[in-house]
Amino acid sequence: MKRVTFRAEKILGDELEPGDLFSTAGPEVWDHVDERMSIGEKVYIRTNAPKEQASDGHMPIFRVHIKEVA
Repeated sequence: MKRVTFRAEKILGDELEPGDLFSTAGPEVWDHVDERMSIGEKVYIRTNAPKEQASDGHMPIFRVHIKEVA
């Protein structure tokens, strides 16, 4: 079975690049994913919309990093 780890990095919304995964939940959720035994968690994908038009670009969010482990 493939295993992965998750890391939530706190940033502002306008720091995201198109295709980045992000969440409103931080390390308190992502550091304990395996303990919940859930097959899914809510993440969002940064779209191609211009940063200048985003009304929520100044809001703190968490970029989600996923790393495969052996």
